[in-house]
Amino acid sequence: EVVLVCEGGLGSAFDELSLNLAVCAAQGVKVRCVVLNRVQPAKVEMMRDYLGRALGRIGVPLAGLVPTEPFLAAPSMGDFAKLLGQRLISGEEHVLRHCGGVQFVTCSVRRFEERLAEGEYSDRLLVVHGSRLGILEACLRHHAQTGEIRGGVIFTGTRHSWAPDEPILARLRESRIPTMHAPLETTEVAERIQKFTAKLNATDRQRTEAAIRHVQAHVDMDVLLGGTAAGGGCPPPRGGGGRRTR
Repeated sequence: EVVLVCEGGLGSAFDELSLNLAVCAAQGVKVRCVVLNRVQPAKVEMMRDYLGRALGRIGVPLAGLVPTEPFLAAPSMGDFAKLLGQRLISGEEHVLRHCGGVQFVTCSVRRFEERLAEGEYSDRLLVVHGSRLGILEACLRHHAQTGEIRGGVIFTGTRHSWAPDEPILARLRESRIPTMHAPLETTEVAERIQKFTAKLNATDRQRTEAAIRHVQAHVDMDVLLGGTAAGGGCPPPRGGGGRRTR
């Protein structure tokens, strides 16, 4: 007996289900229920209706539809370190910190300071070329004055002369802002980050617990565990779990 978990796209979900149901039938394997994962929030009710009716005709319950939740795919500073093959040089205790997006800093120092003051960059992962010491200085000044840098910093650059000097590195370590140096061109760092999908791991308790809450809120556990039958339908989600809290 198996539980089929399919991706949440309308066409791909039906294609995957048709193929896997046919394989299970050919092998004499009973399908307990179906869970649709990573469904676009705006399409949840439509998918619940279409898929629920389709599965109802063959007597397979739809146990739940799990909407996409951006935080569950948000890499931690440790994930970025592994991706780039580096380690944190400051703020090591924040290795599991999740940033509220990635910002490649290309603006002037003045504009950067304005955006920091507006709170726009306070929780971002800031990717800065190592030659732009003015940006790093601005980060340190802002953090010293407000303590509002709640994200992290990656500075890039392949030339040794482009890396921040020891006094700035010492101030970064003192600030405890999670920081790493990726001795790569910024374009290479951007490409790696753009292609990267973070996986859940047992050490990242915040994200793991958020994933558990999110699934519990959108999947009927009685149906999933075989306690009850839900026909071909699927009840709406219970509560509002799964949201990120700070």
